[in-house]
Amino acid sequence: MKKWIKATGLGLLLSTASYATHAAQNIGVVVVPAVMQHLAEANNVQGRMEAEFKDRVNALRSIEQKGKEKLEQLQRDGELMSDEDRRSLQREIAQLESEFKLSAQALREDQATRSREEEQKLVSQLQEAIDSVAEAGGYDIILDGSAVAFAKEEHNLTQKVIDAL
Repeated sequence: MKKWIKATGLGLLLSTASYATHAAQNIGVVVVPAVMQHLAEANNVQGRMEAEFKDRVNALRSIEQKGKEKLEQLQRDGELMSDEDRRSLQREIAQLESEFKLSAQALREDQATRSREEEQKLVSQLQEAIDSVAEAGGYDIILDGSAVAFAKEEHNLTQKVIDAL
């Protein structure tokens, strides 16, 4: 019985000491989505991505336009065409449709890959900025503000992180 009382007392003592340690920690909060938005705009990620894929998007539009023209021609002149000409035009339309689908799929995959690469660069820059603010301010813990229910404004480091970028 004495051992149990001693163990309980020791546990209570350690838990209050642990609580006191937590109270002394310097905690900050960063609203990560806001910083990421600022970082993406500052680096003009969207503009660079559009410029990088502009030629492929235009080529895709050209294929789409050709397909529409061929389809309109089939609808307009299909009844007047010979069976052989109609089948030939239908094959051309099918080929353009297939080419469009393959090109669009490849474009989407490449855009997604580049988007992930750009996001990784931004996340790396964000982490470096957070680390430098934390070190400069002597913070023990920095939490994502979108995961925190409440934090005093004095703990919000979002603007400091943006300035550090």
